[in-house]
This record gives sequence, C-alpha cells and structure tokens, in this order.
Amino acid sequence: MRPATISTQAWDQIFSNFIAQTGTTWGNYVTMLDNNASYLGRLGEQVTDVGQLLSFEVQQADGLTPVPTLAASLDASVDAPGLALTFSVSFRSPSHSAMARGPWATTGLTTGNIPSPPGATAPWRSPVPRIP
Repeated sequence: MRPATISTQAWDQIFSNFIAQTGTTWGNYVTMLDNNASYLGRLGEQVTDVGQLLSFEVQQADGLTPVPTLAASLDASVDAPGLALTFSVSFRSPSHSAMARGPWATTGLTTGNIPSPPGATAPWRSPVPRIP
C-alpha cells in the first residue's frame, strides 16, 4: 500500500494517522469511504471509485491542507535588469516531505563538516567549527 515515493519512516507515521482516522474494522473502513464520498459530493465532486476515495483519505493522513506552504521567508532580494535575484526559504506540507532527505543531508553538520555536493572527491571543511 505504501507508494514508492514515500520513505518507510514517513509511511509509518502516515499509516498510523490513517488507522487513527479510519479505525481498525471493515465497518470503519466502509464508513470512511462513505464519509469521503459524501464530503466530496457536497463539494460538487461525484467520486465513486474506491481507489480515489482511499487515496483522498491517505492524503488527509499525510497532512492534506488547503495551504501547501506552512511558512515562507524572503532572505534577500536584489532588483536587476531582467529577472530579480531572490533568495528565499519555504516549508511545505505534507508531512512526508518534511522527513525526506535530500542529497545534502548529513549527520556531520555539528562537527564542522559541510556535506560534499554529489560527485565531489573530498569533503568540504567549515573554517569555523560548529558547537553542538
């Protein structure tokens, strides 16, 4: 049932949320499908496919929200001819994206080591050691 794009660690949390929302019996499962179909029907969506209703419930367990960006900040911006140069950061929902480890993820940041970019032959060193 776990989609290949979601890590096992993230799926454990999502599935735990799914069970908490849905229940542990077949009757609970059928009730959840009925509730989702009714809710979507009130929004003008006639969904009768069990797979789509189940997918909707899993998305809710993963933190489905009408606000896909939880927070955002503009770090720096410079007007320039053509396109402006902008540095910003944003924190997105759903919850499984918060658990994703990108190519820069490492556990050595507190030692002063900066993770090497993909394909680098030697680790980068921070000139100032970090204190945990």
